[in-house]
Amino acid sequence: LCDLTISYNVLEDLGLFNLLYTFDQCAEKYVREVLGLNLRIKPVGSWVSRTATGRGHQPHLHKNTLITAVTYFNDTNEDLSQIVIHNKQLDTVFPHFKGLDLEDKIVAFNNYNNASLNIRPIQNQVIIMPGHVGHSTLPSTSKADRYCIGVNYFINDSLGAVSKKNSLTVRC
Repeated sequence: LCDLTISYNVLEDLGLFNLLYTFDQCAEKYVREVLGLNLRIKPVGSWVSRTATGRGHQPHLHKNTLITAVTYFNDTNEDLSQIVIHNKQLDTVFPHFKGLDLEDKIVAFNNYNNASLNIRPIQNQVIIMPGHVGHSTLPSTSKADRYCIGVNYFINDSLGAVSKKNSLTVRC
């Protein structure tokens, strides 16, 4: 459904170190302020994808990744197609009502009662999510191809307590 770069280290291969630095700053802030973790991370792969008009990305996730960060850029100012987050199920949003169908009782879908969330990207804005979160993109309605640059991050730190003999050092 889309074309991906052959290289899985495209930012380094193309010498786009300023862009990688921007991704790194955003990713570190996300880990610290959104996930609430004091954790060192490291990029473990970067790519560029091109999606033609009328096409989208199928649902997928990024295995062996702590977080994934993407930004979209095009030559035009047309609307970029939405990213769909597929991580929520109604029975996990309302765990006490597992097995009950509450969908017909929802007055207005929102981030707290919906099984998915749509995000409309803004050109050059970085979107970050945990690697285990399923996501896709809706088919592009733009007259031009849609381009995306992404970076996956993993832990590059020591975990656990050495004094309790349950520590682990993860280096990539």
